[in-house]
Amino acid sequence: MVSSDTYCGGVIVRLRKALLVTFLIAGLVMTGSAGPWTPIGARCSGDGIARAAGLLGLGSTGTDVVYLQEKLAAAGFDPGPADGVFGPRTLAAVQSFQRVRGLVPDGWVGPLTWRAIEEGVHTSRVLGYYYGPGAAESLWTYGERLSDVADFGFRVKATGEVTGEPAPDVLGFAEKNGTGIWAVVTNEGMTGFDGRLAHAFLSSPAARQRAVEEMARLCRVNGYQGIVLDFEGVVPEDRGPFSSFAEQLAKKLHAQGLALGLAVPAKTADDSPEWNGAYDYRALGRVADWIAPMAYDYHWSGSTPGPVAPLSWVREVATYAATAVGAKKVLLGLAAYGYDWVAGTSRGVAVPSYRARSLAYQQGVSHYWDDAGQVPYYVYSRSGTRRVVFYENEYSLAGKLNLVDELGLGGITIWRLGLEVPEIWPLIGERLGGRH
Repeated sequence: MVSSDTYCGGVIVRLRKALLVTFLIAGLVMTGSAGPWTPIGARCSGDGIARAAGLLGLGSTGTDVVYLQEKLAAAGFDPGPADGVFGPRTLAAVQSFQRVRGLVPDGWVGPLTWRAIEEGVHTSRVLGYYYGPGAAESLWTYGERLSDVADFGFRVKATGEVTGEPAPDVLGFAEKNGTGIWAVVTNEGMTGFDGRLAHAFLSSPAARQRAVEEMARLCRVNGYQGIVLDFEGVVPEDRGPFSSFAEQLAKKLHAQGLALGLAVPAKTADDSPEWNGAYDYRALGRVADWIAPMAYDYHWSGSTPGPVAPLSWVREVATYAATAVGAKKVLLGLAAYGYDWVAGTSRGVAVPSYRARSLAYQQGVSHYWDDAGQVPYYVYSRSGTRRVVFYENEYSLAGKLNLVDELGLGGITIWRLGLEVPEIWPLIGERLGGRH
């Protein structure tokens, strides 16, 4: 996690005079403010320094507070009215912003937080999920385009035990590049996402408390800035317990300066069908730092052939999420893959986007453009069987990235690193501004 605006190795400077004397002795400009370069024993910007320098905190008033409140509101946080009074509501907005940006959420607005606020209005978050073959190569090759990496390596058991090991490449990349890293915790069982496992877990107060403690410890020990909770297949009857657990986990993480993100099934209304009825976007949005609706698998391996993420549907998903939780809290989940079906059937297999493109070249077939879905597809034959492939590439991604600006979203997530065509990365850098 990035340094705090308010901690300086325990050194407390309680008077503005002490700070100005330090500047005089060091030969620095007497601005009355301190940044990471201030030579007070070590590189820091301390609690007393922040106060002595007249930086903003609870109880501050004036035009600087008005400016802060306006910036927070523009970034999608809720500081209350821009009245120039730094009260509890503005404090909560500052702390939420600090958690999202990987700063210590102490509520003080000093040089680090100001810098992040100025950048945050203009820069979108780009989070890539790290999992499976090709992920390491993609991370080390294109990771400069990412603001965050989510380590998809942890599962919770019905007992609340959290299992899994950190990916060395994720930790190594973060140490070298300063990229924010997250631990993804799922309800996967032996055969995939398991609603029964989730039900057993959510029904046990002891299991929930154990998981909360273990997730917080997982972050502290390994340097993750927070947890991404990815519970899928949760039954509608567990809607309340799931929201309650998310709140319980958020409180624990926030108390320790950590953050909570939620990967949730896509929905365009709160109509509670079997697949996504358990996910109360509004309730979850009140407690999480961000929510990532997985806007893909509109067509899947068991459906008839078609776009994985048709643009019109993705727009509906993004619009509903923005309305339910606030646009800046939404990271739009995008796919980097497709499906290869036997034509005219519901028998398909997943295929990485880079492989789908190379297969078309190998087969010597032409790409077509699905105008309705705004995605590419092609048809080919294998062993005398006609097949059809729909997948995501840089052209289909372009329309979805437009939604980030159009709706004012917080950014995107990508499932997953190692599946994509490399041409998406320059586009992401151009449209979303690269890393924070």
